[in-house]
Amino acid sequence: MTLELRAKPGEVRRYTLKTVAEQRPALAETLQGASTVTTFSGTVRLSVKQVDAEGQLDLLGQFQKLDLQMKMGDQVLDAGDLPMIGDMKGQLLKQVLTFKVSKKGEIKEVQMPAFDETKVLESLPMFGEAGKHVKRTLESFVQHAFSWLPEGPIEIGKTWTRDMQSGLVTDPPLTFKMTHKFEAMEKMKGQECAKIISVIDVPATDFMDGAFSFVGSGTSTTYFAIKTGQTLSSKSVLKVKFTSKEQESSIESTVTTTIEAQ
Repeated sequence: MTLELRAKPGEVRRYTLKTVAEQRPALAETLQGASTVTTFSGTVRLSVKQVDAEGQLDLLGQFQKLDLQMKMGDQVLDAGDLPMIGDMKGQLLKQVLTFKVSKKGEIKEVQMPAFDETKVLESLPMFGEAGKHVKRTLESFVQHAFSWLPEGPIEIGKTWTRDMQSGLVTDPPLTFKMTHKFEAMEKMKGQECAKIISVIDVPATDFMDGAFSFVGSGTSTTYFAIKTGQTLSSKSVLKVKFTSKEQESSIESTVTTTIEAQ
């Protein structure tokens, strides 16, 4: 059996994307701080501009809906109501990116429109680089949904490796080591699907000139429709620990990401 991304010119696919990140600081081995939970959810629209003779797709990607909530201890904050974040949200929803994606889910090229410098919030560079963040977030979505596809025919029970970049905007990009297994054939949303189990390894990495480090691991379960050549459902759970090398403190983070085809 061969698992490949397939679509027809003019075809439109929509997905819901939700990421829940829970962070809990530890000031010492026995002292835990209050947790912070950030929930990012949105709707992604992918339209197929063209498909070449080799099966490579030109996709137009855009967020049609975005919501961001934060919970710190018992306090819930709707971040979209804040003026600065609300402005960033408006900018992100206007961004339309063009992807060149192989039938194996590899992103070959990403083109993004010129960013409107007049809307940059100079006091907050992260928000001022909204175009860069939406580019990385949409790239991560496409990778999460498709970039694990194996080369050549694959049988139930077989494993293969393909790495994936993190959705974080870092320089250089953080790479996850991933081992995938064709677990079984199962029905999902009325379609015959390949069930893929992936094991994620986040190698120990230093950042901020070695002052901090992180390491992690996780798993992902994906259902890929055989007939239509698309991911119908995917859920990953990633646990990462951030450690300060100068202080006895760390942050343990659990990130759960779900993708569902509409």
